[in-house]
Amino acid sequence: MRISVLEGDCGRVINPGVERYEVLLNGEKVSHCFTADEENGLVICAKLDPNGRMLVENGEVAMQELHGVVVVRRIQ
Repeated sequence: MRISVLEGDCGRVINPGVERYEVLLNGEKVSHCFTADEENGLVICAKLDPNGRMLVENGEVAMQELHGVVVVRRIQ
């Protein structure tokens, strides 16, 4: 399954105000996730500073691609 909050993504675009998901990468919870793809083992999430705050580059949230075993779970 691939989910995303990014317009134009090839996966299922979700509304985080309506649907909630938990994303795990190699068994660890990923916060500030924009896209998660279980099949391809891909997570696109915000880059964080040492204090856990999102970084900004050129006026936008800085993103990073992480790879590994991805699990997406719907939160009720």
